[in-house]
Amino acid sequence: MEIATRLSEVLGKFLDLTSDQMKLTASNVANVDTPGYKTQGMDFSSAFAQAMQGLDGVGTGQVNENIGDVAGLVARPDGNNVSIDRESMQLAKEQLQFRTGVELLKGSALKAERVRAEVVASNMANAETTRTATGGPYQRQHVVFQQASGGFADAMQSQGFGSSLSGNGVSFASMTAPLNGSTVVPGGVEVSGIVTDNSAPLERYDPGNPDADEKGFVGYPDINPLTEMVDLMGATRAYGMNASALQAEKGMLTASLDILK
Repeated sequence: MEIATRLSEVLGKFLDLTSDQMKLTASNVANVDTPGYKTQGMDFSSAFAQAMQGLDGVGTGQVNENIGDVAGLVARPDGNNVSIDRESMQLAKEQLQFRTGVELLKGSALKAERVRAEVVASNMANAETTRTATGGPYQRQHVVFQQASGGFADAMQSQGFGSSLSGNGVSFASMTAPLNGSTVVPGGVEVSGIVTDNSAPLERYDPGNPDADEKGFVGYPDINPLTEMVDLMGATRAYGMNASALQAEKGMLTASLDILK
């Protein structure tokens, strides 16, 4: 749970800042014909570092995005230096940046929770199974989660960002480096394996059952339906939250694309 919480917090901050960055780009596009308007940008690297320090209890926890004029752009006679070509490319990069963050947050979790739900359903279906192919009653199965291989930086670079984000100089190494002695930000969750519960079967007296022993007792799986229902509810809710994140991402990307229509 600690890994999942840490990942959610980090990606949450990352997505919030990316969203603010997209709003800033949209504002630049909206002001393309405003005389004297200067293209605005934000210091993403500094803001993200401050956000991470806040999560680790370092500093005030306040994030200063340092929004200001973007240097090095050529102004038109009316003093406006907004370039639609530049802003279009900037927005496309920010969309991919946002999409990658959401995929990291929900993609691996969806798969892991689906496996968890399927295993729980199998446990419930076999709660009365007294005979299996290997002999003896069914044994309850557990899903074991682990941190996914790779990390945030690897996933971002696999999406074609190279060594920095959106031309703002954000280093992947600086974004994922340990802060205040904490561990490196994990990249997600995956199923490590499905293990068998070796608890002894529950003995019930049922001499008429074909699987009864010489004393008339039958071994039944040690499965508590209430425990399985709680596990299933947890998997279902986690799956639903990640699916909702996907829908929110689609809506945001669609809205940002409408800006350029």
